[in-house]
Amino acid sequence: MLIMNKLKPAFIGGLMSLTLAACGGSGSDESKSVPEVLTHADYRSMMTEFISEEVPGVVLLVESPEDRFLESYGNADTNIYRPLVTDDVMPVGVAGQKLIGLLAVMLAEDGLLDLDARVESFLEPSLQVHRGYSIEDIFEINPDIRLMTVRQLLNHTSGLKGIEEYDRLTRFSRALLAWDVSNTEYENHSFLAYDFYTPSGCDPGECWQFTDGGYGLVGLILTQVLGEHPAAEVRSRILEPLGMNASYYAGVEKDYGEIISGYFNSKREDRIIDFKPIYEDLALTSTPLHTSVEDLALLLKAIVTDSGSIDPDIREVMIGEGNMVTVGNNKHYAMGIFKEVINGTTLYYSNGFEPGYTSVNIYIPESDTSISAFFNGNSDIDNTSEHDELINKILLSVL
Repeated sequence: MLIMNKLKPAFIGGLMSLTLAACGGSGSDESKSVPEVLTHADYRSMMTEFISEEVPGVVLLVESPEDRFLESYGNADTNIYRPLVTDDVMPVGVAGQKLIGLLAVMLAEDGLLDLDARVESFLEPSLQVHRGYSIEDIFEINPDIRLMTVRQLLNHTSGLKGIEEYDRLTRFSRALLAWDVSNTEYENHSFLAYDFYTPSGCDPGECWQFTDGGYGLVGLILTQVLGEHPAAEVRSRILEPLGMNASYYAGVEKDYGEIISGYFNSKREDRIIDFKPIYEDLALTSTPLHTSVEDLALLLKAIVTDSGSIDPDIREVMIGEGNMVTVGNNKHYAMGIFKEVINGTTLYYSNGFEPGYTSVNIYIPESDTSISAFFNGNSDIDNTSEHDELINKILLSVL
């Protein structure tokens, strides 16, 4: 039996905590209330009220066949007070993991990658990964890693032990700040130690635990399979065919665009840090995508819908009924995407929470509605309740 632990990417659990009562589902017609239908003026008002020293800017897209709202408010850079615009690009953190999941399945369909092959079959023990450490050293530190499969890594069922999100955010931000960017780019192997030097939380395939380390291993595997960094295949197979013209692979394709500033309020250190200079060079498979709200919405919709953009066999492997892992009541996960049924309506989503950057990415097939939002600020304490409130109001309006 697959065991689900309590770890989750922050901004997932709270965002999706809508209840039947909130939509009047108590069983009594008299007690039912009709959710308020939000107007463009309502969206603007909500965005205006959201801006603070901690979150200087918001971009919001709400799109359906009947209506489209795309606006920005606030600043992209508080030093020069450059206004945020709707096509600004930012890192979307783990919301970009579906990009890697999609590439892996595409390679599997072409016979270049076996999703159910073990890690040890791809990586030579002598492969140097970090400060003199080899793959064999990592296998010795955590022997279970050699037995994990690519599919398990992509679905977070490998057994790698996750870290509570806010502890992770604090530890990750400190690790990034301590790195000497002048010597090397931040590659996957540079942060393998981040998740791997602790015992696994369970045997491979026996539990679901969200952790970045698995996607770091996938990055190494893809590089070995392709003989080069996966960025080129991401561009030729996904970004260009889908028309994601504002998007590029983080840290590797820096010449394709520029990200906005992302402000991390370290309340433990009593300072606000702009993580833009670091994320410009950050090249991790766990956080691979720099994109716009429109491109992010496009990617999720292309994967979920039968629009001809993605081969049906690939979609089935990614999010087919039998390929998703149950991670909660009416909630499933696979290849970087959550699927949840709320008030009888199915939602697909993948949101990101990284130092200085928070992103929301939701698609509702029933109404063909996309909701994507960027916030270029957050902190090292649980401050997602404000984000949740804004997005919950939108969800209640469209569900």
